[in-house]
Amino acid sequence: GKAKRTRTVRLDPSNPDVVYAGTTAGLYRSVNGGDSWKCLLPDVVINAVVVDPAEGERLVVGTDDAGVLRSDDGGESFLPSNQGFSQRQVSSVAVRGSDSEELMAAVTLDREYGGFFVSRDSGKSWEAFNAGLETAVAGIKKIVVASASDEIFLGTGSGVFRGIPGKRDWQRIAETESLIINDMEISDTRDEKLFLAARQGLFSLDLKNNKLNSLKIPIYDREFSAVLVDENSKQVF
Repeated sequence: GKAKRTRTVRLDPSNPDVVYAGTTAGLYRSVNGGDSWKCLLPDVVINAVVVDPAEGERLVVGTDDAGVLRSDDGGESFLPSNQGFSQRQVSSVAVRGSDSEELMAAVTLDREYGGFFVSRDSGKSWEAFNAGLETAVAGIKKIVVASASDEIFLGTGSGVFRGIPGKRDWQRIAETESLIINDMEISDTRDEKLFLAARQGLFSLDLKNNKLNSLKIPIYDREFSAVLVDENSKQVF
């Protein structure tokens, strides 16, 4: 049989016993902290999962070839939320705060038709916003939403970009230009630091001073594919 890989794992912020795993064979859910799993969405490649922090039953997933899918019942059923790009590869999805009407998605490997998209009506309609991304438009891997401002951060194959969709064009953070980003997470509600999982290793980025620091982990000095920040302790795993 074909190889199966887990591409993303997300906890329900309101219930730590509920875990979602996005894999190349479908979306799985555990309600007992990972002891057992149920397949909710078989035979769909899942690249990204977002669980609404205000309502754990609401989740959004980004897929290969099925666009963005949304569930309001904890993954028991899904509806498409991707008018205009339903057959494209969605590498990352995000929801702004507790307002699940505003969705964001990154469409990759689609030349001038890809990039960053935002929907302000739960996915009924989408608008592209790619000004300033240039060649990075085809390789967005992660969308991170700031907590204390309107800023959005994009992790790409050529560094980290910051901007405000519709208000301020994307600008690359120069210190990150050489990094190939696989994943990233913001560390606190003050938006002071990003942790970056890159092909070149694990880094922290001071967003106030644009200072990049390499984080050395003993006996593990190779590519990082993901980064997980504990919401309570703010520690990196």
